[in-house]
Amino acid sequence: MADQDRERLLAAFADHLLKNRLADEKHGRYMAGWVRRFLAFPAPLPGATAEECLQAYLRTLETERHEDWQVEQARISVAAWLAWRRGQAAHLSPVPKLGLAADHTVDRAQALEALTRTMRIRHYSYRTEQTYLDWVRRFFDYLISTGNMADGRPVLTEVTFQSFISHLAMRLHVAANTQNQAFASLLFLYRDVLGAKIGQMEDTVRAKRGQRLPTVLSVDEVRSLFDKMEGTPRLMAELLYVRTTRTRQVSNSKSGRRSCGCRTARRPWSASCSPGCSSAIPRSSWDDPPTEDSAKGGCYRPSFSQWAMGGVVSCR
Repeated sequence: MADQDRERLLAAFADHLLKNRLADEKHGRYMAGWVRRFLAFPAPLPGATAEECLQAYLRTLETERHEDWQVEQARISVAAWLAWRRGQAAHLSPVPKLGLAADHTVDRAQALEALTRTMRIRHYSYRTEQTYLDWVRRFFDYLISTGNMADGRPVLTEVTFQSFISHLAMRLHVAANTQNQAFASLLFLYRDVLGAKIGQMEDTVRAKRGQRLPTVLSVDEVRSLFDKMEGTPRLMAELLYVRTTRTRQVSNSKSGRRSCGCRTARRPWSASCSPGCSSAIPRSSWDDPPTEDSAKGGCYRPSFSQWAMGGVVSCR
């Protein structure tokens, strides 16, 4: 790599670190300096991998009596550089399209495999991948049920695209968001996987969005609602209301830490810290020291407002 090209890439790498808040301007210059030394470092063996070169580079820094934090900074810098370069290569090299046959048909299994591969190369989330695959499978099932087949293979045209989207609204009466999700899934299949062109979709019947009016409860109404709940459901509702936590995050929370004396026990949130205590309020921050209340003994249950602002449960 020529010196001019190397400096240009290092400048782009520093901008990448700054733009994505991976490092401030000062540390970005240090990280680019470590990468510059790495690029000038000779390979330990012909055909050595990037990981092997990195390990040899770090060993050299250790023999030069660099501080441990400097060696770690060099490792992080080079790892970030390699990840950035891999991302550039994936972005610059387009994913090959599967393509449609002359009769506008495609093999179902190959289409699903190509869809999965394309989404993973582009680093789509797992949930998005599963959602897109589910809608494409439903689309293929719809084509089979309506007879849009040729030689046992589904026919994918602009007409079948529009028919399926309209079918969701007219026959299945799906919500607008659901139809939009299906539309995005099929659009990704046509354009990004098969390389097919999709024109205007004015003739597609779209689902109507329902009118939603915001419903806001007063503080007294919320407290009255909580008073009619108890146990784990109440705890989950309070977490959702006060902490604006997502439902999935609350339902997936299995356990929390409780501090009892000089030891910290990990128990289910619904467990009590002592036989005579029924408190089951989780600490909002595991790093905060527990609040001791030795005068009362047992457990100290804060008020709702105290708990909402980050209350804790502690034991003597």
